[in-house]
Order: sequence, then C-alpha cells, then structure tokens
Amino acid sequence: MFHVPLRPINESITTHIRLLLGTKEPPLAVAEDILLPLLIRRRFLCLCGLDSRFSTMAIWKPFLLLVWVLPTTESFDPIYRYSFIGSKVAGPIYREFQARNLDECGRMAHRNKAIALTHTTNGTGEYCGLITKFVSIEENLDPFVHYYLLDKRITESKQCPSGRTVRQILKGLSQCEEEDKVCMELHKIKRHCDAVNVLNVDCHCPPHQKVIDDNGKDRCSAVITRKDGTEEYCPALHAVWKDKYGEFCCGKNSGSCCRRDTFCCRREERIEADGGKPYCCPDGTTFRGRHDGEAVCCPPEMDRVEGSRFCCPKGFVYSEAFKRCIGAIEFGEEMPENQKEMKRICTDVKSFPVKIENEEQNKALRSIIQPFGGIIGLHIPEGREWGRNNFRWSVDGSEPTFTKWAAGDPNNLFVGQAPEIFTLHKSDRNWIDVNYLWKVSHAYCMASGYDSRG
Repeated sequence: MFHVPLRPINESITTHIRLLLGTKEPPLAVAEDILLPLLIRRRFLCLCGLDSRFSTMAIWKPFLLLVWVLPTTESFDPIYRYSFIGSKVAGPIYREFQARNLDECGRMAHRNKAIALTHTTNGTGEYCGLITKFVSIEENLDPFVHYYLLDKRITESKQCPSGRTVRQILKGLSQCEEEDKVCMELHKIKRHCDAVNVLNVDCHCPPHQKVIDDNGKDRCSAVITRKDGTEEYCPALHAVWKDKYGEFCCGKNSGSCCRRDTFCCRREERIEADGGKPYCCPDGTTFRGRHDGEAVCCPPEMDRVEGSRFCCPKGFVYSEAFKRCIGAIEFGEEMPENQKEMKRICTDVKSFPVKIENEEQNKALRSIIQPFGGIIGLHIPEGREWGRNNFRWSVDGSEPTFTKWAAGDPNNLFVGQAPEIFTLHKSDRNWIDVNYLWKVSHAYCMASGYDSRG
C-alpha cells in the first residue's frame, strides 16, 4: 500500500499563500521559493510493503498545482491512497502503460479517476493498468499481477490504516457520495461484497460460482452448463460434479457424489488412470504418483516432491516452515550490481527473493544451503541511504521483524568499494551485509507450492 504525500488543504492555507504571493496565479519560480519549505515540512509517506521514492520536485510540484486547482474544482480530492488487496478487481482496463515505479502508477490512477490499478514487474520493467469500471471481484490466480483498490478511509496519522482486506477498505465509503462517479463504482463493489459470504474478507465467490438473486437475496451459487448450453444454478451449499453423462449438482459436503456405476470428479478436475485405476486430477495438472493412497497431480512446469503431496518448480523443494517452495538459483560468478537485477534472478523463474520471518525458517534453508551461502531478499532499497535500520524485504518492502545478523553486522565495512546493500545468508545460518563484489553465486528464492489435495 502506498500513500501519495498530500494533506488536506483548507481555505486558510490557500488564503495565506495568496497573501504571501500577492497574486491568484503566481509564477512557478516564485512559488517554489516560498512554498518549498512548507511542503517539505508537511509531507508524509504512507508505505506498507512497497518501496516509494519521491524527489523533492516530485513531492511538491503536484501539491502546488493542487493548491491552485482546488478552489475551482468542485469534486477534486487532493488526497488519494490505493491499498494492496489479495483479490482481483475484474473490469475493463481503461489504460495500460509502463511506469518508472509504483508511485507513478498511483498518480496516474488518481488523475484518471481509477477505482483500482494493476501492477506487474517483468524483465523489461514495471507495468500498470487502470480500472475505472467495476465488473466483479474474483480470486487472484496470478501471483505476478498485484491489485490495488482506491482507499477512502480517513486517517490523521502518518501510518497506513490498519487492515487491507476489501471489506476493511470499503468501510471508508461513509465519506463517499454515491452521486460521484468514482464513489458510484466503489458502492457497486460494496453491494457485491454484501452478496458474498461474510467470512470471505476479500469479497469473491469461490471458483466457478456467481452472485445470483435468490428470492430477493444475493448469494454465491455454483452454476452448471447443460449440454444444450443453458445454465442452471445449484441450490445453496451444493457443488458441481461431472461424469460421463455431464454436470450435476451435489449437496454432499464430503465423500463422492458419483451416481451408480459411474466414476465422477468435481467439475474442476479430470479423470486420469494409473494401473487401470481412475483418479481425479485438477484441470491443468497431470498424475505424478500417489501419496497416502491419493493421487498427486502437478502442473506441467512443476515436479513432485518425493514423499509428499506437494509440487514445486523444478529445482525447488517444499518447506513446511515457509509453507512454500524454496530454491537456490545460480547467477554465475558475478553478482548483480543492484536490487532490481538481484530480484530478477528469482522473478525470471517465477519466484521471489526469500523472506525469513522466524528462526524456524532461517534454519530451514539448510536443505538448499550453498557452500558460500546465498543472497536473501533483505536489502537496502534503491534510492535510500545505507543504514542499519534501512534494510527492507524486497518481496513486499516491509521492515524485518526477525534478523540473524552476525556479530558486528550489518556494518557497510567495504563501502569504499561499493555500498553493502545485499544480505548474505551464510552456511552457519548467520547473516552479513555484502556488496556486489563478493564471490557469491546463488540467490535464495521462494515460490508458491502446489498442494495436490487443494
């Protein structure tokens, strides 16, 4: 989540500025000399898990323009915040563009009156998409596309508001008049959330379900497609199964719903056979063996982890401590010189630099430990000065709550050669800060594992 550094501008401030300048439309150069100190004192950043960098000019020039636009723009709101959510906001992409950073995405989203934005990073840069019309909220199945929802909650502190679920964010709509076009779309999201089970904090129906009107009350419902192409909505608490005759609704909470003399699977599965015995594998996976008498099915780009029901990207192993797959990715004899290049070592194999949150996870890396250790995802963000307290996790920009620094570290000892902006996890499981000149050949990465039991 990020918050552009703008505070409400009241009439007294506006009047004071006009009196100081003696004009309604001051030259930009004159305004710079008078307003710059004021704006720098008033700025604040709300940063939860993301790297945000503003130059002085980037901070105050948008603020300056808002000072003069505000009195004549009836519905203009100089404060905006887009909060990270775990769901996908479905809607037409109004505009898609390459951005220098996430902060630029936020500014463009605000200027274009977007209710949400998408953000993704690949080998060529950062890309953003602006969503101005709401269609639905769905489960986000793509770990490389992040969604941010316009957050209208009011806060006077310099901290981000607590809570980043869709339901918590929508609590700020009490200040959002539905006549406003942006607020109207946000109220559509709230009505959608009201129709979804209250236990689902991110307001999306389970996969393959839709919000329907059930005797005047909205609810999520499974939908089956008949052979003639028409749809049928299942009663509440029913799931969809399929056999050789087609799809059907089943109200059983556990066990098989198969009809007599048939083998069936849930709709999101398909039948695979091993030694003449049929198994159900989720669509997009293949049968890789059995564990505890049940099928282990993996996506094609993953390998089965022997002795378990999990699948991991090739070269990774599943870690119970992380609840993820972890791997040591080799980058050669020369380390990347900056944070983006280091992060790309992992993202190129659909993973992220490892984040360690407790001693159990720190010890768990022994399963992939390298003789000279490996780089973990704790670094000094680009554009920030070196400091013992300035290390952040690259996966989400958060401050570390657990560290395992060796005695005397971090110390930036070889800053004369290059700043020590990376963190090396040594074979003894202690951490030291290093620069790109160190002889390290691996980065430790983490990726989502696949649980064959769903």
